[in-house]
Amino acid sequence: MDGHVLILNRSWAAVHIAPVHRALTLLYVGTAKAVHPNEYSLHDFDDWLTLSSNGMTGRYIHTTSLRIRIPEVLLLQEFNRFVRREIRFSRHSILERDNHTCQYCGRHLAKAQLTLDHVVPQSRGGADTWENLAVACVQCNVRKGSHTPTEAGMHLMRKPSKPSWMPNFGKRVPEHQLEVWKRFVDTRRWKMASANSA
Repeated sequence: MDGHVLILNRSWAAVHIAPVHRALTLLYVGTAKAVHPNEYSLHDFDDWLTLSSNGMTGRYIHTTSLRIRIPEVLLLQEFNRFVRREIRFSRHSILERDNHTCQYCGRHLAKAQLTLDHVVPQSRGGADTWENLAVACVQCNVRKGSHTPTEAGMHLMRKPSKPSWMPNFGKRVPEHQLEVWKRFVDTRRWKMASANSA
């Protein structure tokens, strides 16, 4: 049961990404209803079983007696809040935000081949902040030295900023799910691989 299901609160706002087994449990016990992928209608577990047997396309799981389509999105029946979660400022988070890509030359490299560059050098008052640190390969970091990008004749691919990850999820949106989930939420701000979200 690989994969994830988008969980919406009662107001249809994204609040969680659940593994398939957890999502099916929520559907089975009646805590959530499945959202039809085309009609956006809501279905309890029994309705969803009936729809699953009518040949809906998508991912399925099989039990000894049932074939159940894995829902893409569930709507919680009672919960209507958000859970606040702060993104931790760390080397790992900055590497994730910049997709392990040098922000000067654009090369995607292994973690060991990357450094964190202070856009405004520390020797000139540059701080350790989301807005002043960018991933750089060793060669570009050495070339830039203690200069600003403008002084070094180098250009950042993207201005560094605090990443906009999915609220409260603490992980990246699975790439294959973005197309499916964008019907319900604005996934552009969650796609760390290109715009860098929980």
